[in-house]
Amino acid sequence: MIWKIIIFVVSFVAGIVHGVIIDPSFNIFFSWILVGIWLIITSSTIEKSRQHSEYNSPHNTAYFTTVPLFTGIFYSIWSNFTGLLGFNLVDNDILIINWWSFVFSFPYIMYGVISIHKMFKKYLSVYFGTRAVKSRGFGYFITFSVIVLIGGYWIFFYQYLDNYEILLNPLNYQVNAFLILALILVGIVLFASGFFGKRVSLPSVSQDYITNRTRSINETIAPQTRVSSPPVRISSVSTSSGRSSHRNTSTPRSSRSTPEPRPKQQKVKRSPKPTPQRTAKPVPETQYSKLKPKGVNLTIDDFRCIFCFEIPKLPDNHHGGIVICPECRYPAHFDEFKDWTSNSHLCSRCDAPLPLRYLRNPKVIPTSEYLKVIKMFSK
Repeated sequence: MIWKIIIFVVSFVAGIVHGVIIDPSFNIFFSWILVGIWLIITSSTIEKSRQHSEYNSPHNTAYFTTVPLFTGIFYSIWSNFTGLLGFNLVDNDILIINWWSFVFSFPYIMYGVISIHKMFKKYLSVYFGTRAVKSRGFGYFITFSVIVLIGGYWIFFYQYLDNYEILLNPLNYQVNAFLILALILVGIVLFASGFFGKRVSLPSVSQDYITNRTRSINETIAPQTRVSSPPVRISSVSTSSGRSSHRNTSTPRSSRSTPEPRPKQQKVKRSPKPTPQRTAKPVPETQYSKLKPKGVNLTIDDFRCIFCFEIPKLPDNHHGGIVICPECRYPAHFDEFKDWTSNSHLCSRCDAPLPLRYLRNPKVIPTSEYLKVIKMFSK
């Protein structure tokens, strides 16, 4: 937060110096303010993107699907008013292409168009905090909003702006080429990916699948009773006279015929294989906030496994630790998570696609560590 304030203060001072003292113009002053706001938005976008990438999470949130696109459109509109980098790079009386649009508008317009394409082709839901809406419907809403916004701006700018006395006067009246580019690209995505594109579908879940899934979970979480120890065979035992004794081991009456059978039986028993919980690294307490489910008023029910609906507990050797969804951050037992992902690559709770890298190597949290997270955030 401090660095955001510093950026805004610096841009404000630059606006005072340039737009008030050196070249008095409200357009220049406000353009410097917008430069500071653009830097704050850009740094916030990079920070949020890194946070999502840390959990291999898709960017299907309200921020990434709306803020970049409308930021690019707004800064394209402002190119008609700015006094910074606003000179036309092409000798044309109809179109204008200036450095202001190249720097502050073009990257965000392209990012926003890609986000709309993903809403139609890749994502099933778009998240507003803990609430989710259908991604395809939201994509239609965004595309039509862009068309109405640009069209409405042009109508107001070229038909009605001269009828009003406003503080901000346009410095040029050419049509910004990047606004036309945004309109064309959004229209292409709307028709190619929206109206005529293939819909993202969920795997069918029948009653038989649910029954088999329940049976599979019960077999997975049950104690490993099928692993049997190999039989102990004692072929011969040397006696004091050098002869061998072939007594049956089922009647161990002589210490010579069955030398220390119990230690041998204990030796033959196989210990459970190391689980991912034993190899999972402890989580620093400063990272606990990144492990809690997305929500405002969390209860103990939010920390139940999304498959078996049990609260993680100790000892929990047969589950192998806790795995959380990188999108909704709800927990699941590791073994049940692996069993689920063998049939589906979507989160069982929020339906978000799970990245391939995350499926191959999910981050496993020790149960003891996750119990601390539950204690800290559950009410």
